[in-house]
Amino acid sequence: MIIRATQQQYRLSGIPPVKNTNEPALPFPGDWYASLVTRFDESYTAIHFLHNPTRISVLVPGASLDSAITVMRNRAAALLMRKGYGRLLFQYSLLSPHEFLQRTAGA
Repeated sequence: MIIRATQQQYRLSGIPPVKNTNEPALPFPGDWYASLVTRFDESYTAIHFLHNPTRISVLVPGASLDSAITVMRNRAAALLMRKGYGRLLFQYSLLSPHEFLQRTAGA
């Protein structure tokens, strides 16, 4: 599972991003974008995970990527099962080890 997060998200989580010099030809298996979402009064923060290219969206309360990964995996699996796509769970690489990569320009 590849997590591409914003610089702000990496700073909050204390995780150093790794520059990805070679882009994979097919992004499907486990490419997730992560960004921080706050309420208008900044009393609530969550991490918005977006799967590329299927655009499945998962919100996880909190600001730390490390603690949100497990919750995101459970929520994404529950969403796919609830919508009748349980047979596609393996294609989202939810059980594979996670890897943090820096977002590329324009992503």
